[in-house]
Parts: sequence; structure tokens; C-alpha cells
Amino acid sequence: MNQPGFTKQLVSQLSDCTNPEEYVFYIPWGHVIAIMSKCGSNRDKALFFVKKTFDNNWSRAVLLNFLDTDLYERQGKAITNFRATLPPAESDLAQAITKDPYNFDFLMIRESYDEKELKDALMDNITKFLLELGNGFAFVGREVRLMVAVNHELKGLADGDTLGLLICKSKDNVKARYALEASSQPIGISEYDISTFMPEEFKGSLPTIEEIESELGNNK
Repeated sequence: MNQPGFTKQLVSQLSDCTNPEEYVFYIPWGHVIAIMSKCGSNRDKALFFVKKTFDNNWSRAVLLNFLDTDLYERQGKAITNFRATLPPAESDLAQAITKDPYNFDFLMIRESYDEKELKDALMDNITKFLLELGNGFAFVGREVRLMVAVNHELKGLADGDTLGLLICKSKDNVKARYALEASSQPIGISEYDISTFMPEEFKGSLPTIEEIESELGNNK
């Protein structure tokens, strides 16, 4: 996907860039100001968001949203066996797109949620969920049944190595590391965090998506 204001040649040149500071000159100045105001004297954090902005063509609104999260602190923190199961360049990239914990605050579910409600909320917010996961993830379908491994069912000839990522409510870091040592397939384990809940008294009073769409349709 071409980025606004950039030529294909420029994007190609920057893809091989070894100096992250160069990306500062290729994102809007308003974005740079926002990053500087949020990151202060933390140079590495600022350059992290500069690179993310360029790579993902973030608008200023999207950038501001991520600046208000702890994305930088969580990036690349999942426990994985990528270095043992992938070539060096691929393992570094795979590790970089992981986070621990994954923040699901955007789901806005009730505090006493059950598994079905969490699953439904993820499906309803799948675009934001994929943004939270990072580059390299795609939505295949809901509750896709696999009789054998993903590599045999879904992987195409042009696809790279399949990475497994388990996202659980809590984990024991030591046990997770030992468990991954026994696997020959690339797997990562992260926790998820939900700290924003919908008050119970509002649960039944809010309209559903279907009700909102129906009301908008009637007003046309």
C-alpha cells in the first residue's frame, strides 16, 4: 500500500534504512510534535512511534490513540521460542510484533463477563483487535475448525512460517519457557488485560448494534 506523499522508490529506500532517525523527515510535522510532547526525553520511545507511524501510515488521531497506551512498553515482550525455531531475521521480526500483555480495554465488557461475552466482544471489534496484535496477522474466520495443523490447512506457497500465539488470562513465565522448549514450532505466549468494564446497571439499557442500525435505517 502506497503511503500518501511518498513515492514507491522512497518507500523502498526507507525499508532498508538502518538509522531510525531518518524516518522523522518522512512523517507529518504535526505527528512529530505529538510524539515529542508525549515521549519527552525518551528518545527510543519517540523513535519507536515515528517508525510505527511511517510503517502503518497512521493518521494523527490513530497515533494519538496509541500514544495514550503503553504499546511501547509491551512491544516484543511475549515469551516465545522464536529464536530457536526461526532464522535470525524472521525471529527478530516475529518477536517485535508480539506484546505482553495484550490490552483489550477497547472491548468495554461488563466486569463479571463470561467466556462467550469476551469472544463475542472480540469478534465485534476484530479490526481493533488486529491492530492491537500488530502487522502480519489476518482474520481467517470465526471458530474455524481445523482437523490437522494450520500449515497443512491454510498456509499458501507464498506464505512464511506460521506463528502460533496463545493469549491467556494469566501465565507462569517459568512454566511457559519450559513448555516452549519442547516445541519445534514457533509459538508465543502472552497475557491479556482488561481494566475498563461497563457498569452492570448500564448493561441492559444500551442499544445493540442491530437496534442502532435499524433506527438509522428508519430515519432515512
